[in-house]
Amino acid sequence: MSNHLEREIRPAATAIATLADPAQALTAAIASYDNGPAAGLLLMAAVERAPHDPEVATMVTDAITALEDALRPSHGEAAPHIASAVLGARLRLRVQPDTLKEH
Repeated sequence: MSNHLEREIRPAATAIATLADPAQALTAAIASYDNGPAAGLLLMAAVERAPHDPEVATMVTDAITALEDALRPSHGEAAPHIASAVLGARLRLRVQPDTLKEH
């Protein structure tokens, strides 16, 4: 997980943080965390390992905080809510991919 944090999560967050326009930042977050490699391992670690492994829980928290911090320049105080929406949508797509495509 630590390699994933450094190689996928932090670079994605850094790229998002450079975007001041809210629409562009949200689009970049969705692209990176919805269909990109950043969310896959993060979500699996959050659901499967973090509840039982404090070290993984800390890394998951760091990864989520990185996304929130990246969205803060463009979304201000709403950044944690936007990050939750992006990650929640990705988690939902992993659980029900066919159901969501129909809507």
